[in-house]
Amino acid sequence: MKKVLLSTTAIVAAGLLVTSVAYAQDEEMAEEEMMAEEEMMAEEEMMEEAMMAEPVSVGISGSMRVAASTSTDDGSPDLFEHLEPVISGSATMDNGLTFGVAAYIDASGTWFDPGVAYDRRITISGAFGEIAVGAIKGARAGSRKASAGATSSFGINGPYYGGIAATVATDGTGFGAGTRDDKILYTSPAVGGIQVGVSYAPDGAVPDDGTPAVNDQIAAALTFTQGLGDASVSINVGYETADEGGASPTDLNAGASVSVGDITVSGGMRDSSDGNGMESMRTDIGAVAAMGALSVSAGWGSTDTADMYALGAAYPLGEGVQLDMQLDFGDDGSDEWVQFMIGTAVNF
Repeated sequence: MKKVLLSTTAIVAAGLLVTSVAYAQDEEMAEEEMMAEEEMMAEEEMMEEAMMAEPVSVGISGSMRVAASTSTDDGSPDLFEHLEPVISGSATMDNGLTFGVAAYIDASGTWFDPGVAYDRRITISGAFGEIAVGAIKGARAGSRKASAGATSSFGINGPYYGGIAATVATDGTGFGAGTRDDKILYTSPAVGGIQVGVSYAPDGAVPDDGTPAVNDQIAAALTFTQGLGDASVSINVGYETADEGGASPTDLNAGASVSVGDITVSGGMRDSSDGNGMESMRTDIGAVAAMGALSVSAGWGSTDTADMYALGAAYPLGEGVQLDMQLDFGDDGSDEWVQFMIGTAVNF
């Protein structure tokens, strides 16, 4: 009997020992879980504080270009440079809306098209599309289709970071309503490949020549884009009108772009009128092909008084650095020219 009691006591003691060890282990695990949870909460608080401290992401990008040219119209070669820094920032709200700001600064004063250099805007984007307010291009000019080109420094429509701007095809001022005054622009999301843009500028700047300001500038554009495998096609049409001292200048653009593999062909036309009987028709077309790292292009542009043909080539020298070359020739109505341009573009 005594042996049985001793055995029973030993079993009970062993059970109590195991239970106490298990309880201690459970308590230790609970403490570790609490510590891990506290660390996670601390990290979340730090992230929230960091987000509250820096709600807007800010960046600086842009490009620097140098170019040299020689032509039959110049007595000696020319050298050009252009620096364009871009300051931008954005912030996404809890409701999904993204607010952005961007300012394109012309730091050299040699830009052929001053309108591009002074682009500054604030944007609001979401599932509804995007609203932009500022000194920007309107819906027609901002979405137009034009001649494809290999280089970023030259081309049928420019920009001309060097050389002579003998003709500017579907871009430029023309006789129409196209200006870059303060305006509001709405761009819809693409639905079924269709995207719509509308813009309005209530007041325009008074031109230097003393002519009336362009007011109530209204523009609209429609773009259809469809892809099929490695091929895609995009068609665009845009219209713009305004009030200029009682006259109604207008601009009509139409163009298309077709890409198949490494080859893209695009072009467009622009019919503009000053509202007082002066009209202008401009057309262009071009093709660009990628041959490994090298890109080559050929283009043609025409205005009422000039025709221009251009051959271009671009080759990357490294990440963000590109070598651009163009040989162009044509007739501006009073003289013929041939010119060669070469330049380097550094994008940062």
